[in-house]
Amino acid sequence: MSNFSEDDYDFSNVPQHELFGCLYYEYMRESETIIREVGNVRQQRLDDEKRRDIKLGVPYSLKINYNKITNHQGIIFEAVMIASLAYAGDKFPGVPWQKLSSSEKKTLEDFPKKASQINNKDYREKNPMLVLNTLLQDPSHGESTLNTWKTKMMPKLFQKVSKAVQEKFLVSGFFQINMSYTQSLLREAFSDWLQANHPEGKEKSPERRGRNTQRDWLNALGALRLRFYCKTFTEAQARMKPQMGKPNGTFYGDRRSFNRACAASVRHFRTLLKLSDKHLPIHFTKGWQK
Repeated sequence: MSNFSEDDYDFSNVPQHELFGCLYYEYMRESETIIREVGNVRQQRLDDEKRRDIKLGVPYSLKINYNKITNHQGIIFEAVMIASLAYAGDKFPGVPWQKLSSSEKKTLEDFPKKASQINNKDYREKNPMLVLNTLLQDPSHGESTLNTWKTKMMPKLFQKVSKAVQEKFLVSGFFQINMSYTQSLLREAFSDWLQANHPEGKEKSPERRGRNTQRDWLNALGALRLRFYCKTFTEAQARMKPQMGKPNGTFYGDRRSFNRACAASVRHFRTLLKLSDKHLPIHFTKGWQK
């Protein structure tokens, strides 16, 4: 960041409805690989517009190429996220979220949620959660064996894996539903069957402790950036002091809690963007310069 400012570490003034987009935008500013891929897509767009002599305001489609960089299930989520940043102008990554115009924020406000929805829709169409073909719908099923039906219904994703993996995750068999029961009772019966047969059915939900809010994640990122730009904890505290009275300001009273926040921001960076352990934020430091 050539002009490190409060907008890079103080997120207390970000409205609640902008937090989701701001969170992803700011953490994506910390990824060298994401920045590089956004730049690649921008260049592809410029080259294509020049080659085809696309006029300003004329809609057109462009097939983009980029390298998969995250552990996210499917490739569409990444494509939509990167394309959203590439097509929203040239502000990313140099301009912090809070310096974007209202229209630019509006464009990017829900881009992670939209990317997830598009990705999930595509994935579920290719790998349906539940396939129910009844005799009432197609009497020819009565002449088919279960193995023939299983082969015909096998999602492409599972055609490439071993039989053991197929049998672990794809449960096929004959079923019969007694429609004389109410919908609520049938749902309860299916829920009981799922609890007994799902690989994770007997596992307890993990206990959630401590705070895990979007503002906490942003404040942790602010701490990471302050440690990068400030030589000492005293200098960082001086920058944080105006935020002491703010309800959501980035302020840590001692070196230990500050360093814990920095470590947490690295975990959030990998979790949020689904990056492997080899990836580190651009502003990561092992400790203080002094």
